[in-house]
Amino acid sequence: TAWPVPLGKMALFSLGLTSFKFDAREAMLSALNFGSFRFFYKTVQIDVILASTDLEREAIRRRKKNLFLGKKICFPSPEDLILFKLIAGRPRDILDAESIVLRHKGRLDKKYLKKWALRICKKSQNPRVIDWLKERLGVVGKKK
Repeated sequence: TAWPVPLGKMALFSLGLTSFKFDAREAMLSALNFGSFRFFYKTVQIDVILASTDLEREAIRRRKKNLFLGKKICFPSPEDLILFKLIAGRPRDILDAESIVLRHKGRLDKKYLKKWALRICKKSQNPRVIDWLKERLGVVGKKK
């Protein structure tokens, strides 16, 4: 597939955000191969995920609009961001998930987190995500 202007670059230009560090070819290849790409603003890494799974499509439906550099842009809900971080599972992602839980504790939709954690664990045949949520939030999986 040939894109006249890579999606991310086009989005950045439409927002008037031309000072981002962005490798258009690398972003396009990453988007095609992995369904995501990243760019940087100063020292901040920004990941863009293209919806290719049910969870990603649901995250887009639940997105939140916030101001970023004076422009309203969409961000995943705290619950979806926690799930994305737990799926990635790298040490930095786990720390990020911890931080999100602390920042939003008492306001997180535990039922939503449980529903998606169970689906993720069933598909991956790994209980890591539901176990993490159980330990941090008291979210309980299916009884055996």
